[in-house]
Amino acid sequence: MMEILKSFLFVTFFLFCSCSRIKFQKKIEDPLKDSLRHESLARQNKMRLSPFIINDSPKKYISHCHLNSFEKGIHGLRMSFDKRKEEPELWNELGLCFFLRGENSKAYYYFNVSLEKTSLNKTFKSRAYNNLGLLFIEWENYPKAIESFEKSLQIQPEARVPRYNLALIFLKLGHPKKALGFLDKIPGGLEDDDFFISRGFAALLNKRYKKSLKEFEKVSKFKKKRHDVGLYKTYAFFKLGQIKKAKKNLEKKINSNNRTLIIFEKELQKQILELDKEDKNEIK
Repeated sequence: MMEILKSFLFVTFFLFCSCSRIKFQKKIEDPLKDSLRHESLARQNKMRLSPFIINDSPKKYISHCHLNSFEKGIHGLRMSFDKRKEEPELWNELGLCFFLRGENSKAYYYFNVSLEKTSLNKTFKSRAYNNLGLLFIEWENYPKAIESFEKSLQIQPEARVPRYNLALIFLKLGHPKKALGFLDKIPGGLEDDDFFISRGFAALLNKRYKKSLKEFEKVSKFKKKRHDVGLYKTYAFFKLGQIKKAKKNLEKKINSNNRTLIIFEKELQKQILELDKEDKNEIK
């Protein structure tokens, strides 16, 4: 039964983690709660991206693409082609626009041209390798994805995004120790829920239940009660033998209509009930 619960943990994490396909789905309103804000626009919402567009920033057209206005973004980038065709950043941004639109073959071409155009600018070479890694994940070619993220880190060791992406891949592949190693070595302070949930989940799979609970306690009040996070916390209490806390935590969480989580919760409730009965019989 424990194996069933463990398999559900894997499934639910990659269904509900805001970074489940590595491309970030959640938009973070507060820039101070976005730990990747200096390296990526992916989790910035409309309010944060709009100034780039209004003020005619160099990030104007890539911002359009992040807001799903692909025609505006791609057209604007192509308008500057004659002037910027030797710049690796232009090719990388075109690749990102096509990637975000789901045109992966075109994205692959543009990311590789960006690498070819890059000579001394390590930042853009690191970004291109990271973006290639995202593409390989879409194609489920995880060895190539890992290789790309590692190349990105070799060029720019202080980068957060490729290190975080590596951690999520190793979580997906069932290597929580490796994942936790990458998560724990991300430089600087971590401020947002995505990191806390990922580290808590990695610790949970690594059977470090106290560390897992410590990470989940850092999650914002509302997210802490989210169905998936609530179940992870309950599972950690259960594995620590803290049955009362496990039962209490189940009552606090906010339920969803997701079938996978509902099944996982039923299995967890069943195990808690059986252990609770055993404890009561011992007392008698």
